[in-house]
Amino acid sequence: MPQIFPFSQATSIAFRSMVTITGSEVNLSIDMIALVTGASRHHVAKVLQRLAKRGLISSKRGPGGGFYLKEKPDKISLLDIYEAIEGQWLLDSVKAEKKRSLRHEPFNKLSDEISSHFISFLKSHKLSAYVRKKK
Repeated sequence: MPQIFPFSQATSIAFRSMVTITGSEVNLSIDMIALVTGASRHHVAKVLQRLAKRGLISSKRGPGGGFYLKEKPDKISLLDIYEAIEGQWLLDSVKAEKKRSLRHEPFNKLSDEISSHFISFLKSHKLSAYVRKKK
């Protein structure tokens, strides 16, 4: 059976990077983010580029430079981050894919319902909920 939620390594890096950037009191370099996330510098750079293209983060050069959020963390949903990496989630495209595979037809309704809950979850959960409060 096909994977219900396509969660790539890049998406995982994006979630961890966004939480790391949000929790930092200073702008963070790619090297710092790579160290914290445990991902390669090259992969982190590509992920951050996608997040920046979507307008979720930006960077500043020079001393004190690095990556920072462009929005407050309570304005950024997990769906925003997910779609910056994976592209827009379209239930219609999932349904079209299922029509091609009749072998899984009994599970189509279940898959649609789970997908709908997944998107609702990502949309309703904000980045701010995943950052440790500073003491």
